[in-house]
Amino acid sequence: MEITESVSKNDHTLYGLIGYPLGHSFSAMFFKEKFARLGLINHDYRLFELQDISAIRNFTVQYKSLRGFNVTIPHKQSILDYLDVISPDAMNIGAVNCVKIKDGIWTGYNTDALGFQIALSMFLQENCITNPKQAIILGNGGSSKAVQWVLNQENIPFVVASRRNTSDTIHYDEITPEFFEKIGIIINTTPLGMYPATGTAPELPYHALNNKHLLIDLVYNPEKTLFLTRGSAMGCKIMNGKKMLEEQAEASWNIWNT
Repeated sequence: MEITESVSKNDHTLYGLIGYPLGHSFSAMFFKEKFARLGLINHDYRLFELQDISAIRNFTVQYKSLRGFNVTIPHKQSILDYLDVISPDAMNIGAVNCVKIKDGIWTGYNTDALGFQIALSMFLQENCITNPKQAIILGNGGSSKAVQWVLNQENIPFVVASRRNTSDTIHYDEITPEFFEKIGIIINTTPLGMYPATGTAPELPYHALNNKHLLIDLVYNPEKTLFLTRGSAMGCKIMNGKKMLEEQAEASWNIWNT
């Protein structure tokens, strides 16, 4: 449901997306189309490329009408140090992708988790899967934290693969054809394959995949990444990040306007 309460059609109100780089983002288009549907002619959503998160407070001072912003790669975890309040869920997840500004107070939320939860539920229902096998999450950044939280909520066992050796992850070298035999869902949370680097993909033994595997890519631009293309060629069922994007954006809008 689209919220219009407490939103004036005449007051200039600014929202935005902070991250680096932002050439891949569809967020501005999503919100500008939403503002048009709601008749909010003085509302705007801008892309703010910010390479150094330490400049975030000084950077936003010049935008007096800024009421909230989304956060993307690579700042979903580092933004926590610059917030006044963090919602319990975001604190548990360890990442923030939505910030609300009210009366000078910055409050951080995680709408990625809700967006992914809705998208995952839809994907599993479409494929008539009620008891999915173990998942593997590729990447251990801010988006991965939200995915991990959702899988824990849904009681889906998982492992996390990272390029760095840690006590909580496995290395990509450990993902062998035999490893895939016990895996049902493969989730890419890395930016590999994202525009403009569309020729990249996680290094995996794709030849070991089959029609029993589900592949989910959080990347939504392009709609079909090389990761999904290779999985589809082996018979895998695939889903990109568009549904998650839409749901997390709607959740952000609701937060900004309640």
